[in-house]
Amino acid sequence: SEMCIRDSSKDPSFKVEGMSGGVKLTTTQAIHVKVYNISGQRILSTSIAPGETTINLPSGIYIVNRVKVIVQ
Repeated sequence: SEMCIRDSSKDPSFKVEGMSGGVKLTTTQAIHVKVYNISGQRILSTSIAPGETTINLPSGIYIVNRVKVIVQ
């Protein structure tokens, strides 16, 4: 199956930001989050509540709900 990467700026209800040591997710509603490494392996699948959530990850490139992010 093909994974489509999308621009998170086009969806105002969901925002992903890469930061030092992880990613910060901001959402207006409860959602299910899937995190994949650059090799396509799923490394996390979890539900998050509305608001800000931080997920700690080692440095690298990840796909979070089809949005590419870089963790420093």
